[in-house]
Amino acid sequence: MRWTYLTVFLATAACGGPDHLSVRGEVAVEAPDGTPTGFEFTRDTRLVDEDFAGSDTSLIAGRCRIGSDAAGSEFVSLAVSRPGARAEGAQLRRVYLQLSTRAPEGSVEADLGGELYRAEVDRGGCAELLYVERGEGLVGVSFDCALTGTGGEAIARGELHYEGCDVEP
Repeated sequence: MRWTYLTVFLATAACGGPDHLSVRGEVAVEAPDGTPTGFEFTRDTRLVDEDFAGSDTSLIAGRCRIGSDAAGSEFVSLAVSRPGARAEGAQLRRVYLQLSTRAPEGSVEADLGGELYRAEVDRGGCAELLYVERGEGLVGVSFDCALTGTGGEAIARGELHYEGCDVEP
C-alpha cells in the first residue's frame, strides 16, 4: 500500500510543471524624483491570482499568460503586484508587460503610487522575451525602459522568470 502512494506521487510530480504560478528575478524602478523602488525575488516566489488578492499587504500577486489575439499573433502578458501597497509616493505597486513572441512589439507599464507610467516596445526594443516554453508554462523576460507618465519619466529595469503560466490553445 505504501509503494502505491509513492508511485502515484512520483508519477504526478513527473507530469509537468507546478499547479501554481511562481516568479524569480527582480524589477528596479527609479521614479521621476530619483527614488528607487521595486521587487526582488531571490528564489521562486509563489504568486496569488490578482483577482483574489484583495488588499492584503502580505501577498504578492501576479499573472502570466501565453496566448493569441484575434489575428492569431502569439503574445505573452506578465504582471507582478503588491495589492495592498499604499497609493501615494513612489512605491511600485504593479509592473505589467505585454509582448509579442514573433516581433519586438508590446508595452511595459509600472504603477508608482497610483500613477501609471508606460513605454511602447518597438524595433528599438527596451524589452525582450528570453524564452517562452508553451509546453512547460515557462517565460523569461528582461527589460530596460524609459517609462512616461504625467509625473515625468521613470526608468524600469529587470529580469523575471515565470513558471506555471496559463497557456491558451
